[in-house]
Amino acid sequence: MGCAAISVARSDNLSIGANRGTDETYALTGGALHSSPVTLGYAGTGTRNQTGGVLDATLPSSYTHLALGYGPEGVGYYNLVDGKLIGYV
Repeated sequence: MGCAAISVARSDNLSIGANRGTDETYALTGGALHSSPVTLGYAGTGTRNQTGGVLDATLPSSYTHLALGYGPEGVGYYNLVDGKLIGYV
């Protein structure tokens, strides 16, 4: 998958690697992303590379969390090099 730089965005659900057999990567290089829940690897593999900016996974919702490898076949990776992560794991 491609990479993206987000200035300010809000999402009610960010899922990377949601489907069986998928291998998806998402990069945040600056700006801010506000989303909850954030799921990396539900039935596939989800990778998040962050080299700047802010990920805020605390939006009010029934599922306020950051989940890594959430599903039975899911594998999730979060690589934080620089920037800030706000959330519940």
